[in-house]
Order: sequence, then structure tokens, then C-alpha cells
Amino acid sequence: MKVISKAGRIEKFSSIVDRCQGKKVLDVGCVGQDRSSHSSDWLHGRIGKVAGSLLGVDINKEQMKVLNDQGYKIVLPEELEEINEK
Repeated sequence: MKVISKAGRIEKFSSIVDRCQGKKVLDVGCVGQDRSSHSSDWLHGRIGKVAGSLLGVDINKEQMKVLNDQGYKIVLPEELEEINEK
């Protein structure tokens, strides 16, 4: 009988956050991400703590306003060209 070993589990969000350390990050679809913006597990918030700069993009205008009022920078996709971001 052949024994198959299990690969180690990688925690997805931690892996993403590690790759964003000190970088310029564009987070597309940042509003929901299955967690509340008040949660310490909210991916956009975690990225914001380590990234050199962070810009969020989403289509949920209502929630974008709430998050922008909290100090996040989140824009609509069509606004990227206006602010000269890619």
C-alpha cells in the first residue's frame, strides 16, 4: 500500500498579506471579502497595515462611501483612469 503524505495547509489571507509587504497594491472587489470591515480578519484592512500604498476598487457605492469615510481609499473601476492608476 502506497502512503501519501498531506501537504501543509497555507492560510490564504496570510499568504496574500505577506506578498503585499511594502508594495503598491490594487485590491479589486475589496468591499465584501466575506468579512466586516470592523473584523481584524478583513483582508483589505490587513493589507493596508503592511502595504506601501493601497487602493481599493469596487462597485458597491454605498459601502464604498462608508469605508472612505473611515479613511480607506476606494474608487469605482471607471475612476481609475481619472486618478491615473492602473
